[in-house]
Amino acid sequence: MIGTGSKPTHWNIPGADEHVLNLWSYDDAVKIKDHLEEMFIKASRTPDPVERKKILNMYIVGAGFTGVEMAGELAEARSDLSQDEIEEEFGDLLFVMANLARHMKVDPEAALRRTNAKFTRRFAGIEARLAKIGKRPEDSDLAEMDALWDAVKAAERAG
Repeated sequence: MIGTGSKPTHWNIPGADEHVLNLWSYDDAVKIKDHLEEMFIKASRTPDPVERKKILNMYIVGAGFTGVEMAGELAEARSDLSQDEIEEEFGDLLFVMANLARHMKVDPEAALRRTNAKFTRRFAGIEARLAKIGKRPEDSDLAEMDALWDAVKAAERAG
C-alpha cells in the first residue's frame, strides 16, 4: 500500500504501520520505485497466476498536493544530484508506472491526459474560490490550498 497526501496518516488501520510505504519525500519515492521493481521481478518469476496477482496487488490511498510536494522535493534534491541522476531517477519512476499501466491494461497516455484535465479543472476551482476572497494562489499557503483542493474535489464528486 502506498499512502500519499499532505500528511501521512494511517487512521489506526490494523497493519497499516507495517505495510504502508508513505510518499512524503524524494527518498520515499525512490523506496517505492525500488519496491515496485522488486515486486514486478518477483511476479515475473512466479509461475502461478493467482500468486502473481497477489504479488502485484497494491493500493494507493491519499490525495491533495502530494505531486506538487514531490516536485518540490525533487527540486530541492537538485543540489545533491546531477541533472543526469535526476533524469535517470525520474525516468525509472515513469518506467515503473508505464509497466504497471501495461499490466493493468491502461493506456498511460490517456490516463495522463485525463489526470491533467482533472488537475486543471480542480486548480481552476481553487483559483475561483481564492478570487472570491481577493487572493491568488501565490498569496496562499499549502494548508489553505490543500483545504481548497479537498473542497473543490468534494463539490465535484457531489455533482
